[in-house]
Amino acid sequence: MKYVEYPLSPLLKPFVTRVWEFEMDVPMGDVIHQPDCCTATTHFMFNLKPPFKTRRGDQLIQANITNLITPLTKPVINILEGAHLHIGVEFTLTGFHRLWQIPLYAINSSDTVLYDLQAVIGPEARRVYNQLGEAQTTVQRFDLMEKFLLRHINSKPTKAGLVEGVEQLVKKEPESVLIDKLLKQLYCSESTLLRHFNEQLGISPKTYLRIQRFQRVRNQLLEKTDWRWQTGFVHVDYYDQAHFIKEFVAFSGRSPSRYKTSMNEVEAFFSKCFH
Repeated sequence: MKYVEYPLSPLLKPFVTRVWEFEMDVPMGDVIHQPDCCTATTHFMFNLKPPFKTRRGDQLIQANITNLITPLTKPVINILEGAHLHIGVEFTLTGFHRLWQIPLYAINSSDTVLYDLQAVIGPEARRVYNQLGEAQTTVQRFDLMEKFLLRHINSKPTKAGLVEGVEQLVKKEPESVLIDKLLKQLYCSESTLLRHFNEQLGISPKTYLRIQRFQRVRNQLLEKTDWRWQTGFVHVDYYDQAHFIKEFVAFSGRSPSRYKTSMNEVEAFFSKCFH
C-alpha cells in the first residue's frame, strides 16, 4: 500500500488543498468498507486501475475512470477490493468553481455521488487520464497534475468572495456562527449569500454550517480516546443528545460509537498494509 501527497506549488494553494496518489491491493476474498462522511469540498479522482464502487443506502454506484465528487450531503460507503491506483485532487472550498467557473447547482444532484469528469469539463479530463496512465513514476504523474491545474490558474479565475468570507468567520469563531450573524458581518442579504453558495458549492449556507459543525465533532471523536457525547456537542450548538445523534447519523450514516468502531477497523487494516 502506498499513499503519497504532492508538495503543492504556492500558486495552487488558494485553490487546491492537496493532491495525492493512493495505491493498494486488497487480497482476494477481502473487501474493505470505508465510511465516507459528508464534506463541503469538491474532488477530482482519476482511477488508473479498475474503479472502486460506492454504496449510498441500497444503491451501488460504480466509479468512473475520471470522477468529479461534489460536496457530499449524504454519507456513502466506499467498497475497496482488488488492485487500486488513483490520483486525487481536493479543492479548497471554492477552488473548483474559481478555476472552471462551472456553477455547481447545475450539476449537483442529491441522488448522485460520482459524476463523470469528462462530461463536466470536457475532453481535457480524458487527455489527462491517458497521460497519467502512460507516466512511469509518481513524480511524473504529479508533474502532469500540476501543469493541468496551473493551466486553469493562468486563465484568470474568479476572485475569492462571500463564500470564503463565511469560511474565515467559521474558522475564527467555530462555536458561535449563525446565519443572521454572518449576514450582518458580511453586509449582504440572505438571498445573495444563498445564490453564491448554490453557484460555488451546490449547497446552502445552512447545510454548509451543519456539515462544518458535524466535522468538528467527528474530529474530536476520532482524536480523543476518552471522548464522550456529553462533552462532544457542548460548544457546537446542538440542542440535546437526540439532536446531536440525529445529525451525526445523517452525515455519517452511523451512530458515533459505531462510526468510531468502523474507522478503527479500517485504520487497523491500512496499518497492516503499510508494514
